[in-house]
Amino acid sequence: MDARKIFLRSIFWVGGFTLIIWLVYFFKVAFAPSIDEFGVYPKTLIGLRGILFMPYTHESLEHLISNSVPGIILGLVILNSYPRSGLLSILFIQIFSGLFVWMFAEPGYFHIGASGLIYGMASYLVACGWLRKDTKSGLIAFLVVRSEERRVGKECTSWC
Repeated sequence: MDARKIFLRSIFWVGGFTLIIWLVYFFKVAFAPSIDEFGVYPKTLIGLRGILFMPYTHESLEHLISNSVPGIILGLVILNSYPRSGLLSILFIQIFSGLFVWMFAEPGYFHIGASGLIYGMASYLVACGWLRKDTKSGLIAFLVVRSEERRVGKECTSWC
């Protein structure tokens, strides 16, 4: 596959995911505030559905933005750098990050957002960068995570 097709394919997948999470957020605000119940509820059978739906629900506009920006950057880097394995890797990361939340997170409330997916994508890029000696991908992941650390100390819902 040539570079242009790879890039357009990555724009399609990352743009589609981003559009969906924004549409879900505005749907939640307008019509369905209880949509957060599709998040992961740890250690319950009904909570397992959240493994698939957790990344699509967000608490607030700030939460949505703090997941969208790094998600776009990391998603584009993964899908452009690793076109054959990127999409499957992102799906794998989503499933296993949700499963780990279901198994180990504090029960009592629904866990929502794409933070596990974002940390998983950053970890994937760092690992691939190290294993394949691709310093560019690893460095980009590191910089995206570091840029979000400026938010530490501020009240926020997500991975900041």
